[in-house]
Amino acid sequence: PGDFVQLRRQHTGSHSMIFYSSNGDGATFYESNLDDHNTIEKRSYSWSQLYSKNMGISVYTARDYWLH
Repeated sequence: PGDFVQLRRQHTGSHSMIFYSSNGDGATFYESNLDDHNTIEKRSYSWSQLYSKNMGISVYTARDYWLH
């Protein structure tokens, strides 16, 4: 949880979000501005949705920290 994720979308440019959780079905993220009003949402995607809608995904994980 907390990793910074950048996506390169197939058709709409780039998008950034914060990783929340994952399981065998897919992953859940905190995202903002999907509605062009800076609303923050928690949204889940299946692994096939992430694969088919994006050209690339970068994940940035902080070092030397722990969750309490």
